[in-house]
Amino acid sequence: MDPQLEEPDLRSYLGVIARRRWLVILTTVLCVGVAVAVSIIPEPQYRVRAQVSTTGAADHVAMIFGASGSVDLERQAVNQLTYVGSSEVRAAVARAYDGSLPDSDVWRVNVTEVKRGDPNKTSSIVELSLVSTDPAAAATLVNTYARTYVSLRAAKDQEALLTTKERLNSLLRETEQRIEEVMAPVREIDAQIAEGRGDPATLLAQREATMEGLAPELQPLQSQASEIRNLLGDLNLGIELAPGGGAELLSPAWAPDTPVNRNIPLNLAIGLVFGLFLGAVLAFVRDYFDDSVKTKEMAERVTGVATLGLIPKIEGQDDLVTATHPTAPAAEAFRMLRTSVKFLGVERQVRVVQVTSPSPGEGKTMVAVNLAVAFAQAGDRVVIVGGDLRRPRMEEVLEVPLTPGLTAVLIGDVTLPQAIQSAPAVPNLSVLPAGQPPPNPSELLSGERARRLIDVLGQTYDVVVVDSPPVLPVSDALVLARMADTTLLVTSANKTSKRSLTRAVELLRQMDAPLMGTVMNSLSAEETFSGEPYRYEAVSTPARHASRRGAPSNGRHGRGWDDEGDPDAEWAPVAQPRAGD
Repeated sequence: MDPQLEEPDLRSYLGVIARRRWLVILTTVLCVGVAVAVSIIPEPQYRVRAQVSTTGAADHVAMIFGASGSVDLERQAVNQLTYVGSSEVRAAVARAYDGSLPDSDVWRVNVTEVKRGDPNKTSSIVELSLVSTDPAAAATLVNTYARTYVSLRAAKDQEALLTTKERLNSLLRETEQRIEEVMAPVREIDAQIAEGRGDPATLLAQREATMEGLAPELQPLQSQASEIRNLLGDLNLGIELAPGGGAELLSPAWAPDTPVNRNIPLNLAIGLVFGLFLGAVLAFVRDYFDDSVKTKEMAERVTGVATLGLIPKIEGQDDLVTATHPTAPAAEAFRMLRTSVKFLGVERQVRVVQVTSPSPGEGKTMVAVNLAVAFAQAGDRVVIVGGDLRRPRMEEVLEVPLTPGLTAVLIGDVTLPQAIQSAPAVPNLSVLPAGQPPPNPSELLSGERARRLIDVLGQTYDVVVVDSPPVLPVSDALVLARMADTTLLVTSANKTSKRSLTRAVELLRQMDAPLMGTVMNSLSAEETFSGEPYRYEAVSTPARHASRRGAPSNGRHGRGWDDEGDPDAEWAPVAQPRAGD
């Protein structure tokens, strides 16, 4: 992750999202696409619902059995909630249902309580629901389920009432028989009084004494008999008032018009939010494991030198942007790099500028060519040397022949003036091509002739730009670094790794190379602090231009061009190496 995140702030996090914006966008689009697919591709599903009441305070059957308290009613509600979803009820529903849905859908009916009031208490209202592709058939099945449960509950309640009534009648008969047995002495005295077999006053007194003696045993039996008769009356009343039992269908199921799996706005919102969240997570994970150099601060921290240039991506333009699009932000960035390199020469002479990179494909040739053009556009006499003898590309960008070039000069086939060419589209810019790739580039560049050649170029031109091979694959750049006044190390944003950049700096330090700064390439416009081109529309005076056209043109350092305009015409050819060199 970006070292700036070692002290994270909102700007650092937003920077990670901005760098990985395409990953975030792609993840979000993918999640939204999945949400759309989930909403459109599957067959529409509909949810049908019905509500039944299992018990309540007005349940006459519950009151008959003494379930009048809240605790008893809640216990009964818990039992009924279990019973509604039991296998007994579902099997009965399967036998009663004759619709188009398979019997297995009976077991898919969901039974849930409808919470009302205290959430800690079990509700007596139960919802039956089913999700199906056929809403009408599903409504029929759910209604069959509800009515079957109500019928089963009614049958069970009626059965319980009848069973209880039979048991109470049997108990009443037993109690009455016991009362008859206890009252046998009294009835015998009553028979004597009715037959006139004794003194009536004596018999009445005897009867009262007998009743008084039997009272402790007789009164409990009579009370029990009276209570049983009251219960039997309540049972008969309950049978008349609640013929359907304690359950009833509150809200029957109906076929809905809106599917539950095609809520496109909701699904899109969920997909968008989840995609943004997942994309951000992936962006931070990718950024954490990404070892590439992303910012100017990171490059300076790794190399220990200043970043002299921030070059934006050149999109839709050729590599020679300073000549073909001089008002583009990239061209202005190269002019700023030119100024930074010139300021390096305030305290020390900087004529030979080596441009290299840690690895191939990081834009070193493009930087070298545009930097040379920027110097030439400022009036300096510049020569760019194709020092990459293995994979020369500078000649293709400047549209000059590859041969004769540096290789031919170093082996003595041609003289230096014969090898130097003029860039067709850029005044003040000369080109020393790389030439035909030799079999031993490192040995050829490390010889004394190469050093003398660079010295001659530095004495003849204001600026010598050397396009060197990358540092890590070959040793050519390290050999050329000893001949340069300053070395610029080009990095490619989000491509050059910190490990390769660190190793390249180590190798250059070991060779005591004059590494003065880095150039970060392929940055966005925001990262280079540049945007639209900023230019002045100057109004010139014809008289001044006419006077200037008649003025002589001289080099910035007093070096004049010869009559043919070729600064190399006065060069002496480089001597051939003596035997034994």
